[in-house]
Amino acid sequence: MLAYATPKRLPFRLKRLAVTEEQIDEWNLPTRPTKRSDSRARSFGSSVSAELDAIDPRRLRSLVERAIRKHMPKKRYDELMAQEERERQQIRKLVDELDIEEPDEARP
Repeated sequence: MLAYATPKRLPFRLKRLAVTEEQIDEWNLPTRPTKRSDSRARSFGSSVSAELDAIDPRRLRSLVERAIRKHMPKKRYDELMAQEERERQQIRKLVDELDIEEPDEARP
């Protein structure tokens, strides 16, 4: 769906990522039988599925980051990461400047 919402002037490609059987074993992920009723099951290539939610968030971020870096020029990636950090610092500054009263824990 994202590909349809992206203006045609932007270079955009979708890349499917999958957890391999080796990762399922290595990461000790819980498995379940693949639902035969799922229309994607035919092209799945395995009778066993692992839930994405079962992957440690840090490991999942690393997996996605490696895939992004593989398809993006290093200079552009570094620029985007620097921009993200600047935005993160701006948000922290704004939050720090808020005058929010802490709730009184003694009150019911």
